[in-house]
Amino acid sequence: MGNGSSRLIVGISGATGVILGVRLLQVLQDSKVETHLVFSKWGARTLIHETPYNLEQVQKMATRSYASQDEGAVISSGSFLTRGMVVCPCSVRSVAAIANGHGDNLLHRAADVVLKERRKLVLVVRETPLSDVHLENMLKLSRMGVTIFPPVPAFYNHPRTIDDIVAQTVMRILDQFDILNEGKPGRQERTTRKAETLESPRIQSRWRRLSRRYFQRCNTPPQRTVSRPKEDSRGRTTSVHVSIQRLANTNATGTAG
Repeated sequence: MGNGSSRLIVGISGATGVILGVRLLQVLQDSKVETHLVFSKWGARTLIHETPYNLEQVQKMATRSYASQDEGAVISSGSFLTRGMVVCPCSVRSVAAIANGHGDNLLHRAADVVLKERRKLVLVVRETPLSDVHLENMLKLSRMGVTIFPPVPAFYNHPRTIDDIVAQTVMRILDQFDILNEGKPGRQERTTRKAETLESPRIQSRWRRLSRRYFQRCNTPPQRTVSRPKEDSRGRTTSVHVSIQRLANTNATGTAG
């Protein structure tokens, strides 16, 4: 086993989005970081519901894994040095338990230890909309130094699949711990690439076209049509379709267009 700087505790709770935690473990398999995994009871249930993986398969992706009720595990002790902990995804129930010191399972206890030892704690909170209680708990944790990391997807990188969105989110989570994978661009390099992409002539031209369309729609009245009776040259009444804009012009001028 390595030293504390090479260890990362990974918690997976019962919020939707468990694929984020699975992908994070897969990425770290190719790194020098030891992963210490703990599922909550509902995290294991969500895994079966949302992914093709079972609990044993995901546990094998980690360096070590622990049962949710094993509060005698090494990650429940502050003397076990780590880089920190990420709960990915993190339910609002876990947010409430961590914010108020309720270490009723190993995931919550491990997070409590990381807090008291002043180590890095990242909560990938997956819930929407958020109630006052949720927001107050997250604000309380933020003031303690916890990073609240909602997995909000980015679109500047033009993702084509859900996997693209998951991968980008996982890389940003790892950036919180200064974990950069070989062959993967770091934050600074990706930021530079993003700026270069947004400034390319093709992207700028696309933005100009979209902007023109948007403002044209905002400034153009709706062109709905209505039926309006009208007499022809023989005195017969017919129905013709007139646009709303034409009716408005007729009412304003008092003459038929």
